Amino acid sequence: MEINIIQLLGQIINIVILVWLLNKFLYKPILKVIDDRNRQIKRGLELGKKNELERQKIEELQKQKIAEAEKKVMALIQQAKQEASLQSKEILAQAKKQAHEEVEKQRRLLVEEMEQARDEIRTEVADLVVKTSQRLLADVLDPKAQEKIIKSELESLKKVNW
Repeated sequence: MEINIIQLLGQIINIVILVWLLNKFLYKPILKVIDDRNRQIKRGLELGKKNELERQKIEELQKQKIAEAEKKVMALIQQAKQEASLQSKEILAQAKKQAHEEVEKQRRLLVEEMEQARDEIRTEVADLVVKTSQRLLADVLDPKAQEKIIKSELESLKKVNW
C-alpha cells in the first residue's frame, strides 16, 4: 500500500475544513447555548437565594410585628384592668360613702325621735307626778307647800339622765 501524498493532503485539508466548519457552526453555538444556560441557572439560583433571604426577612418582620402587636394588646388589657379596678374602687368608695351618709341620717332621725319621746315621757311623768302629788297632798298640805314640793320633784326629774 502506497500512501498518496496528494490524497493525504486533501484528506488533511478536508479534516481541517471540517473541524473549522464544525467549530464555527456547531461547537461555538452549542458552547454559547451551554454558557448562556449555565449563566441563567446561576442567576436563577442567586435570585432564589435572594428571594429566600427576602422571605426570611419578611417572616422576621412579621414575627416582630406580631410580637409588638401582642405587647400592645397586653398593655391595653393591663391598662383596661387597671382602669376597671380604679373604677370599681371608686364605685365602692362612693357606695360606702352613701351608705355611711344614709346610716348617719337614720341615726340622726332616731336620735331626734328618741329626744321627742323623752320629752313626751318627761311631760307625761311630770303631769303624773303633779296629779299624784296633788291627790296625795291635797288633804295634808296647803297649795303653796304643794307647789314647792312639785317644783323640787320636777327639778329632780330634769336631772335624771334618760
